[in-house]
Amino acid sequence: MRLYVAGSSSSGNCYLLYDEREILILECGVPFKNINGLPFFDLEKVVGCVISHEHGDHAGRINEFLDYGVDCLASSGTISSLSFTSKRLPLMIEEGVTVMAGAFSIVPFKIAHDAKEPLGFLIDHPDTGPILFVTDTYMLYYRFPSLRHVMIECNYDRSILDRNVAEGRINKSRRDRTLLSHMELGTCVTTLEANDLSGVDNIILLHLSDDNSDEVLFKEKVSEATQRPTFVATPGLDINLTRPWSR
Repeated sequence: MRLYVAGSSSSGNCYLLYDEREILILECGVPFKNINGLPFFDLEKVVGCVISHEHGDHAGRINEFLDYGVDCLASSGTISSLSFTSKRLPLMIEEGVTVMAGAFSIVPFKIAHDAKEPLGFLIDHPDTGPILFVTDTYMLYYRFPSLRHVMIECNYDRSILDRNVAEGRINKSRRDRTLLSHMELGTCVTTLEANDLSGVDNIILLHLSDDNSDEVLFKEKVSEATQRPTFVATPGLDINLTRPWSR
């Protein structure tokens, strides 16, 4: 099983967990053509697309995905906040209720974002072990045992954000929204340290702000704090998630 990053920013988010048998899509915030042309992509292998919330950079292309026959899974709040032109509709999922998509086991959980019913996901697969996927949240309510891979938002650094406000590059209202909707570097580190990382193979930092982040600094700080291989989710990143004990 591999992870491919098709987008991880306010311009559009989309990630693919894939192998020769099946593909699970995380978020549909990029044009479908961006993934349809990938060398490994086969529509017949797609087992679903999970969507964290309704904002356009995460769900803006849902009608395209539905029209191509992709089963999209989202909370009731997310679905009610979207407009549909497709003749197909998403499938509703609920916090704490496990759903299966192919061999993927998916447990949705509550996150803290300025959306109607946003979700994070604990995803398990025989080839990878548990994968934590959490983006667009300023905090995490839960701890997760026995993680193997962590995909977590690390959107901004408070000192960079405050400097941008002081220098007039960002207005105060945007700053205030950021504080209550996205995860800061220090919070990301603290969140990771609160979980058992002893079995974690990879940490992938998601959704870095174009204006308020520093890719080199973020990777360095998280790697230093966790002592785990750390990656920044940039388009085209493709990493192996399969462990030696997998099937």
